[in-house]
Amino acid sequence: MKIKSILTVALLACAVSAFGAATPFALPQAVNVFSATTTNVGVNPSYAVISSRSANGGAPVVTFINAGSDAATGKITTYRVTAALNVLYTNSTTTLFVENTNNSAANWQVGSIVIRHKADDSYEKRTLAANTGATNLVVSVAPMGTTVPGDMVYCVTAGPTIFIGAITNNIGNGSGPIVVGQKGLPLLIEASGTSGATVNCAGGYYAN
Repeated sequence: MKIKSILTVALLACAVSAFGAATPFALPQAVNVFSATTTNVGVNPSYAVISSRSANGGAPVVTFINAGSDAATGKITTYRVTAALNVLYTNSTTTLFVENTNNSAANWQVGSIVIRHKADDSYEKRTLAANTGATNLVVSVAPMGTTVPGDMVYCVTAGPTIFIGAITNNIGNGSGPIVVGQKGLPLLIEASGTSGATVNCAGGYYAN
């Protein structure tokens, strides 16, 4: 598929993503293009997560972002995954029951994490407040969805940053990479502001 076609598909997918998220149907067949929109409009920071699920298991290549900020220092930050753990038990509180965090204690410090709900391939960003050094990760706010066995928790750290200022604008035109994520892993994109910011759409393709 040509890059221009990829951008078209990504923008169309952004337009219908709200409907797709609300339907109770089974997961559609994985494809090699993506789009993602924010799950928390007009807050600071606002974020979107590119899915790790693709037909080729490739790395997400972002070729287009539309985002805005209300701050002169507004920026877009992308995050790379440094560790991952499986959820072991069902829970809906601020405690996530996972595999032994002693195996990767250096990674699981206070900071940002991403939760993947496998059943519908939805994602949430949360802030890790504590690590018991055993099988518990404690987040500052409970996940929107109950975590169940098979879900994943990813530890992430800040990567490339793009300064945008107090404006809503397009970055990229779909013809070349803005940022490249990690193969088979989600990519967190965050827009910062003073009291409001939004990642309206991030689109691209998966490269293997």
